[in-house]
Amino acid sequence: MSLEGVVENGVIVPDPTAVPLPEGTRVQFVPLTGMEPLIRKTPGVCGGRACIGRRRIPVWGVIQYQRLGQNDETLMAQYEPPLSREELDAALKYAAAHPQEIAEDIRENDEE
Repeated sequence: MSLEGVVENGVIVPDPTAVPLPEGTRVQFVPLTGMEPLIRKTPGVCGGRACIGRRRIPVWGVIQYQRLGQNDETLMAQYEPPLSREELDAALKYAAAHPQEIAEDIRENDEE
């Protein structure tokens, strides 16, 4: 289940037109990447970093492999199941749109 909302004055305000939820239902707001469902951020999965689809493949990892010289075909084939062209293109597009985030993710991983 997902719940849409907007941020007003730093507070998440759910969509008033959404289907009402039962009293006491826990809701987890997940930051949107703008490229769902191909690129997602899920708290607790890969540190909440941008990942490809519902897999535990962080976008920064794909970019790091690319920077190390892997071509697209090798990159896609190294995962099980292999990445589709659409998934790889989404990762590359996300990285191009968020270069500082990806650079920071790579830096933080190198420090670990």
